[in-house]
Amino acid sequence: MRQPIPSFLPIVLCVSSLTAQTPEAPEPNGDAGTASPMVCGDQAYGNLDASGGDVDWWSFTLSATSDVSVWVTSRGAVDTVLGGTSADDTILTLYDTDGSTVLDTNDDHTARPFAQRGFFSKVAAFSLDPGTYYIEVEGWSLGVVGDYGLDLRCVASGGPLVFCPTIGPGATETEPNDTSTDAGVLPGPCCDEVFGSIGAPLDRDLWQLGLTSDSRVVWSVFDDTTGGAPLSDTQIFVYESDGSTLIASDDDSGPGLFSHLELDLPAGIYFVEVRAFSTLVGDYRMATDCAVIPNGIALLADFQTVGDSSGCPGSGGVPMTVVTRRNEWPTIGTTYSVDIAGVADGASPVVLFGFFSSGPLDLGILGAPGCIFDITPVASLATVPTQPNEAEFSLPIPEDPGIVGVPGRIQALALDFGANDLNVTASDLATLTFGNDA
Repeated sequence: MRQPIPSFLPIVLCVSSLTAQTPEAPEPNGDAGTASPMVCGDQAYGNLDASGGDVDWWSFTLSATSDVSVWVTSRGAVDTVLGGTSADDTILTLYDTDGSTVLDTNDDHTARPFAQRGFFSKVAAFSLDPGTYYIEVEGWSLGVVGDYGLDLRCVASGGPLVFCPTIGPGATETEPNDTSTDAGVLPGPCCDEVFGSIGAPLDRDLWQLGLTSDSRVVWSVFDDTTGGAPLSDTQIFVYESDGSTLIASDDDSGPGLFSHLELDLPAGIYFVEVRAFSTLVGDYRMATDCAVIPNGIALLADFQTVGDSSGCPGSGGVPMTVVTRRNEWPTIGTTYSVDIAGVADGASPVVLFGFFSSGPLDLGILGAPGCIFDITPVASLATVPTQPNEAEFSLPIPEDPGIVGVPGRIQALALDFGANDLNVTASDLATLTFGNDA
């Protein structure tokens, strides 16, 4: 049976072309005093310039106690509206109202597949009191320059999660523990710090974690300086109960070159693997902190382009292509943006949004060979030209739990005189799933 279409969505989509994005304030904007203002649910954009070491600060104000999440995205398909390529590797920091106390910082959003998020960042904080808070965006290195997008989501706080009051010393590894069948057991399974050693190049240590409730789990790996050879660079991997299906990994999101990973996991069995970077050896310690999630795990938003779909050539000889942005997620209460590449000179694409396939319709019978239309549209979205032969569109998604899990489809069409007898071109197809977390 088809899932019913939320009745308000077509109304929201029809006015989506009115959605504005907030640009960063003129430089300098590298501290709390010069931060660019943005609002909850907003999508902003900025540029890390080529001066070297550029950082951008943003501010937002909460009027009620809220849970906040912020993430950085790519912006632009090939070239971007600010005249350069997209930044490709960011670090994101969320500051308290004093502009100096760090609430959360992140290098890579490792809880998502790399192909979707790239080297972009996400931070979150919970039960923040009313007040003005600050966000810092910077490149991973001085060579990271270009455009980026910034999403901010704020929801009424469900109350603070209760983590471990203390992290106490736990077990020490026993070799062999290179596979899930001989993994050590995290004894807590939370609120403990275990100790291990990468005794030889390419050694790996596996630990088993058993959760009895849906939980937010935070792992932090550090060097163990109580022995004679502390490890200086770590990696962490988390697997499903089969010990081989990777859920997420992290290299150096912790202090220095150490690993830090935070995941929301359903009750069940998991395996945690600690490695050294490259062929390094040495001793490490790993802390596991957990908090029960009272209302269960949030459903992640998702997107993908359909692999067997393709656009048809326009008058410029290339097809239009839907370019989903790295680390951009169709999350309720935010604005979701996508780029269209390969737009013919003078063409103004319209993006069609729907929930179901129309059954692939070959427009070749109407004079547009190779154009496959595969969507039952409920609304059309205007695009905004950016660079030559590129455009973008933005979809404001209401903060409504009723659409979580609802799938959608997007495809671009354009009047393109001279492309074919029908004077129409079509892009490839992309699908998305609305979620309540990025």
